[in-house]
Amino acid sequence: DLKIFPYPFIEGSVDLILANAVLEHLSIDNQKLFLGECWRILKKDGVLEIRVPHYTSPHSVNNIEHVKGFSYRTFDAYVDFGVQHSQEDYMVEHKFSSIKRKLVFGKGINLLNYLIEPLVNKFPDAYEQSVLSAWVCEGVHVWLTK
Repeated sequence: DLKIFPYPFIEGSVDLILANAVLEHLSIDNQKLFLGECWRILKKDGVLEIRVPHYTSPHSVNNIEHVKGFSYRTFDAYVDFGVQHSQEDYMVEHKFSSIKRKLVFGKGINLLNYLIEPLVNKFPDAYEQSVLSAWVCEGVHVWLTK
């Protein structure tokens, strides 16, 4: 049960954690606790890989068990950029050392998404802060390094 803390792992004992379709099912408070626990059990330079639905994706709203969708910058508060970004930064006890992320567009029969995905990932803020976000993004993939 991911809502029972602490997790039964030794501190600094894990190289990689994959959270695929997990965080969107946890409350905001439990998301913070989950990320803190992942930070605790990861080794130095260990990676937490996260895959969540983007807020424009039907997957973020069609499932009644989903608490929220995510954006390109949702996880910025959990990374030490050397400067404070928002008041939310104060609410995060442990910070990861780096972040890599990308917006993922469903490919399937929509061949245009093969062209759109790399372009959007060059300018993610322009995509999310404009009418361009009407073009549905399937998910956000994030790699947080301890």
